[in-house]
Amino acid sequence: MNLVQKTVARLFNLELKLKGDNNRVEIVTTSQSGRPLRRSDWNTATAISEGLKASTWVYACVRRKARTASSVPLIVERFNPRSEAWEREPGHPLEVLLSDPNQHITGQALLRYLVYHLELGGEAYWHIVTARGVPVELWPLMPDQVRPVPDQVNFLSGYEYTIGSKKTILEPKFVAAFLYEDPSNFYHGLSPLMAATNAVDTDLDAVRHNRIAMQD
Repeated sequence: MNLVQKTVARLFNLELKLKGDNNRVEIVTTSQSGRPLRRSDWNTATAISEGLKASTWVYACVRRKARTASSVPLIVERFNPRSEAWEREPGHPLEVLLSDPNQHITGQALLRYLVYHLELGGEAYWHIVTARGVPVELWPLMPDQVRPVPDQVNFLSGYEYTIGSKKTILEPKFVAAFLYEDPSNFYHGLSPLMAATNAVDTDLDAVRHNRIAMQD
């Protein structure tokens, strides 16, 4: 099951089951289970302030990717076995929601936030707001305010969302999580910028050195 299938299933409250024997080994320890997993090696806020806002080429690269991704129209198609072709379904609820996620943010802006958060922090989250069990709004969440809660039985029991001093546990079905896989961590993503940290720092040090030299 890929990320798109999982996201669509969560958006429309579909249940996707995989057949298999219930004999898997433990992935989550007892001490980890039920405790929000804090990210200690990286955070998106620092990546934005010390990377995106400080480096010209980081800003240019990430902005271009965000604008390009948001320019691609997202449509829904269904496979027609009779014609053996994918056919457009205009007006599909998922397509409408992605183009108009809420009254304050456009569909293009939602995608730009997605790319910015993925490229800078390695992970992005959308809050799925429902009414009578039907998704009606999508809101981007700041990745640093979201912590996955591991579970020994179900792998993931929810997400702890912190805003100010208030903490709320969101059920997995109300959160669409997008991660750049980190081979060392099942629950948090790996930022591309993290791998380029030394190059960015070296470039910024060179700029500072040249500025001081020019001033002298």
